[in-house]
Parts: sequence; structure tokens; C-alpha cells
Amino acid sequence: MKSLLLSIVLFISGLFAKDYSMEKPLIVTTISPYNHFIQRIVGEKYEVLCIIPQSKNPHLFEPTTKQMQKIAKATIWFSMGESFENQISPAIKRANPKIQMIDLCDDLDLIADSHHKKAQDRHVWLSPKILQKQLISITKILNKTFSDDEKRFEKNLTQIIAELKNLDAELTTMLSDLKNKAVLVTHPDFTYFCKDYELEQLPIEKFGNSPTGKLLQNYLNKIKTKNIKLIFHQPQYSDIGAKALSKQTKLPIIIIDPFSSDYTHNLLSFARSLKESYVTSP
Repeated sequence: MKSLLLSIVLFISGLFAKDYSMEKPLIVTTISPYNHFIQRIVGEKYEVLCIIPQSKNPHLFEPTTKQMQKIAKATIWFSMGESFENQISPAIKRANPKIQMIDLCDDLDLIADSHHKKAQDRHVWLSPKILQKQLISITKILNKTFSDDEKRFEKNLTQIIAELKNLDAELTTMLSDLKNKAVLVTHPDFTYFCKDYELEQLPIEKFGNSPTGKLLQNYLNKIKTKNIKLIFHQPQYSDIGAKALSKQTKLPIIIIDPFSSDYTHNLLSFARSLKESYVTSP
């Protein structure tokens, strides 16, 4: 937190010394999956910048002064509601009053977050259904802002939507026999994915902490009663809980990256691993 406050102070102190001219219009995203799809929509004529490196925990991330200076050059910032965004946005707006700050979770029916008290779950991009709606809304904003390229944006969007519809259909077929089956994950990133395909998400973390004592035993009981055969771990978060459960149960730990830019392959791989674990279970 102190480092972020220092970055904001340094950023503000240098506002009027910076040259914000640039060759390509800049669009900023907070996480890599949106960066990937928006770059596909707009093409190489535009620069699309992802703030958070794919390997970092977005809930703990703090941007540097240099990153804030880059963000301040943007025409549009598609945000996700992470805590650092709320903290730096006034300074960014002061530097660039014309920047459009778009919360990608606005107008969505969000689910209560089991990981953070009094918060809403914003891992919406892992639902291909929701992602389609978001990309349509994003493209409308891009069309309005960069109207000369509207036809190209719409053409690229049409192709992406077709791909996501095919992905959703394939996932629906693949997971149709697993209704109400449990998915054991480190962090509750898959809330909307599990809702779409009628699965039960069991997050190992509780308010950011790994399970110990009675809570650990509770998970051991659930693993047995629900016939769980895999533990899915996301590399952005602590693996202490996953390793503790794996040690007790001898279950393999499968790495799944919710922030992968290879969206289709990533979700299909996740679904196949889950399906195979139940199909091959005794």
C-alpha cells in the first residue's frame, strides 16, 4: 500500500513534465484475457496495453509510477474493479480528463464473492456467455470512439463471437454428464463458469487464507464424499492449501491459469481434465 501511495505521489508530481503524444491510440485493459480479445477487435492500428502481468495476483497488484504514466496516455481504460484501480483513477483522470474509464462489470448481475467479505465476484470473463456480452458492449464503445474503423471492428467481433459460441457449445456437451459435480480450486475464479455448466465450485482459500485445522478436515471430508480426484491450482495464488490437501489425499495438482490469453484452449483443457477425472473414477 505504501509503495502504491508513493507511486501516485511521484506520478502527480510529474504530470506537467510529461509528453503524452503518441503514434497509436492507446487502449488499456487490466487483465490479459480482455487485452487479447480487444487487440483482435481493433487490430495493429491501435496499441492495447495490459496493466497486470499474467503471472501476478490482481488482488494484490500495485502499478508503478511508470505504468501510471502510460495509463494516463490512454483514450479508454477497460477496468475490472480491482482495489488499485479505485486508488489511482483520480490521479489518472487529473492527468487526462478525456480518458474514458469503463468498468467491465457494470450492468452485470454479479454474484456475492465467497473469497472477500462484502464484495462481488468479478471473475466474469471465464464465462463464455458473459464474455460475449462484454465484447459486444466493448465494441460499441470502440465504434463510438474510433468511428472510422467501425466496419473493421464489427467484422472482427463477428468472428470472435462465432468462436465463443462454438466454445460454449463444446463445453456444454463435454460437461453435460457432470451436473453438480465438484470442482476443487485454490481461488474462486470459476464461479460463473461453474454456474454456466452446473458445477459446484469448492475454493480452498477462505478470505484469502489457506485452510487449517477443522477447515482442512472439512475439505478432506468433501474430497472423499464428492469423489474428487483432482486439485486445480491457479499460479497467481498461494499453493499452500493445495499442497496440504494433496499431501493428505495423494491427489494430483493440475495448474490452470484463469488469466491465460489462450482463452479457448485454456477452458477446454480445464474441462477435459475435469471430465476425465470423473469418467475414470472408480
